This record gives sequence, structure tokens and C-alpha cells, in this order.
Amino acid sequence: MFKTIALKLLEELGPPIKMPVQIRDINEEIVASANCKDQLTLEDGENQGFWQKRDLYHNYQKIGSIWLYGQTEEARIYLNLLVAVFQQNYRKKKNSKVQLEEDGLRLLLTTQCELQAIPNLLAQAGLKLGRSQYVFVIETKGTEAGQVDNMLKKVWRKQNAYSAKITENTLAFVVENQLIEETADDFALMLHQLILDELYLECRIGFSTPADAPQMLSEKFKEAMEALKLTKYFGLLHHVINYSKISLLKLLKSIPESTLKKISTSFGHEWQLLAGDRELLLTLQKYIDFNLNVSEAARSLFVHRNTLLYRLGKVQKLTGLDYRNFDDMVFLRLMMLINAKE
Repeated sequence: MFKTIALKLLEELGPPIKMPVQIRDINEEIVASANCKDQLTLEDGENQGFWQKRDLYHNYQKIGSIWLYGQTEEARIYLNLLVAVFQQNYRKKKNSKVQLEEDGLRLLLTTQCELQAIPNLLAQAGLKLGRSQYVFVIETKGTEAGQVDNMLKKVWRKQNAYSAKITENTLAFVVENQLIEETADDFALMLHQLILDELYLECRIGFSTPADAPQMLSEKFKEAMEALKLTKYFGLLHHVINYSKISLLKLLKSIPESTLKKISTSFGHEWQLLAGDRELLLTLQKYIDFNLNVSEAARSLFVHRNTLLYRLGKVQKLTGLDYRNFDDMVFLRLMMLINAKE
């Protein structure tokens, strides 16, 4: 039975398995292996330090072991997945399903996953990833990522949505596109409000464009992380950030610092007048956030529409830039971003 399951497991994962794997029985005899060259043996002293070993148990008795060549984080997680799936097949029942999902998801998100065997492995482990999913990265102010993780698992426990803690304050949440009823922006806003209402926690959420295959999840995870990092770099306080809407930030980040300083200096006096009035800066920021919609911006600031127009008029007097002119507003937006990161 042991050898049959070992051979079946490696066969079903399919070639190529990037890292050499050996499955050994209780006597440490190799019963199945994949991508193992002759020189990669335990007797090879030069390479021995690169092997990782995890024992396999049934009814509290050791039945064998799995050896994997590699000491990277990717190798560690992949070995954990192999062990869990083997045990699952041997016992013919689910084994540590939640931990299995987390390890698999973490592997897909945080590594450049060239392992073509991973999707098959995760499918056997119960991680059902469809054709299209979004990656949401939730960043808490403190070390509360675990609390958010527990809540998400309870709310979405019977649906194709999976979460995994990346750091003490960072959590990844992968959601099947079909679960998002309206837009990804609306879903992210709902998610932010849910965390605030249920856990009383402030957080920021960055999210990616859709992934069309599990192998794309690492790229999408980077998109969501970049959305968070760039908005923080430019001093923006948005709670929800869509990667597809930060093109201007990416452009500014690519411009040499010396060029940005020249732009800022050319508008130095006027900017200093505006920067000294926090109320005007906040008003301008809200006006921009709501796509130059006076009524929506006024509502978000809890002021009358005429009050907002009065403040925007003061901005025009200080800077000479008209809030009704598109080019002037683009320049003001650039100045706010350039100076916010300093």
C-alpha cells in the first residue's frame, strides 16, 4: 500500500517536478522518486546538507519518510504539502485541511512558482482555484492579521475563497471572481467595512487585476502589494487601492528624484502657501478623490456644497490654478503627490 500510494502521488503530480523528491519506506529504501539524479543521494556528503526530511506516520507509528532536495522557503512549503497529501491519501480522509490550504496558497503567492505540479497537488489537497480570481492583500496597523484571517475563514468557509497570513500584519485573501457580485472595488470596500465593524480594526486593502490561472497568483500578489507600497510611499491615506488605478503613481516613481524636485521648486512659493493650510489640502484631496464631484466631496467632508466651493476658490486665489480646469487640476495633483512623499 505504501509504495502504491507513493508511486501514484508522484505520477499524478506530473513532470516536471522542479525539486528532487524521494519517498522512502520504514527501512529508508527508496520506493518512489522524481527528478532525482544519481549524485543526489544521502551518501553524497557534499549535497547531504541540502536534503530536508519529513517522517510519515499512521496510527502514531512511522511508516516512511519524504526527502526533498532544497533548503529554500519554497522547498519547505512544498515538502509540507507533499507530506500532507500523502497522509491524506494513506488515511483516505482529510488531514489538516486548513493548514494545507494556507501552505499551498502561501507558496503560490510568495514564490515565482514554476512548479507545474503545484496546481495538481493543491487540487488533491482540496484547494479549488477556478479560472479567475482576485488577490486582496489586507494590511493591519498592528499584529492583528491572525484575527482577520480567522474571521475571513468563518465568513467564507463554504466558498471558494482562501486566506493565508503572510506576516503578523499582512494577510492575503484570494477570492473567486464569481463571488464578487458587483465590482472588485465594491468588494474591497465591503471587506474593509466588515473588518472595521466586526473586529474594530483599521486596515488598508490593495488588490490586483484578475488572475486567469493559479500560476499567475504570485504576479497578482505582487500587484496588490505594490498598490499598498506606492500609496504609502506617496503619503496617500486611501483604505482601498485598486492596482489598475495607480498608473500615475507608477509613472511618478519612475521619474528621477532630481526632475521631481525641479518641478516642485518651480511652484515653491505657491505650494508653501497652500501646504500651510491643512483644511484646504484636505478639501482638495477629497475633491480629487471623488473625481472632481463637488457634491460627493462635500458630503464626505460633512460640509455644505457652497462651503466646499468657497474653499476651492481660496485654493485658486493662492495658487492661480483653476479647480474647474483639467490641466490645472492635473498639475495640482502632481504637486500633492510629489510633496506628500517628502
